[in-house]
Amino acid sequence: MTGIFTEFFTWALGLAALAAAYLLFAGQVSPGEALAAGPAVAAGFGLAVLNRRHAQHALRGTAADFAPLTKLPGALAVDTVRVAAALLRSLVRPRTGVFLSRPLRANRPAETGLAVLAQSLAPNGFVADLGDEALVLHRLVP
Repeated sequence: MTGIFTEFFTWALGLAALAAAYLLFAGQVSPGEALAAGPAVAAGFGLAVLNRRHAQHALRGTAADFAPLTKLPGALAVDTVRVAAALLRSLVRPRTGVFLSRPLRANRPAETGLAVLAQSLAPNGFVADLGDEALVLHRLVP
């Protein structure tokens, strides 16, 4: 019986997080926005259920899998400054960026997803291709 309660609590917490994210991105909390959050949360919940039932791999991870994300706040600050400087310099001389290959050390889908997320959130780059053993990244500033 505790499994049912744990799953219910997990889904309820997820729904509350989706509603909070909707209201955060809406920029205001008003009765109209709270009412609009309902269909948005229902759509998100429905997609989550479909994904969970039809996914080929379970995306379960451990705390160690989230280690690459701990460096993200510092990388965001540094990359924002580097990209802003590169964009200002590109007014004089255009830049095209470079493609780099980085080894992918992931054994499970959750690790792969978190590695892609960690490399793509900073403004200096994004994952252009995902291979079995490497990530191909595009960087504006190498």
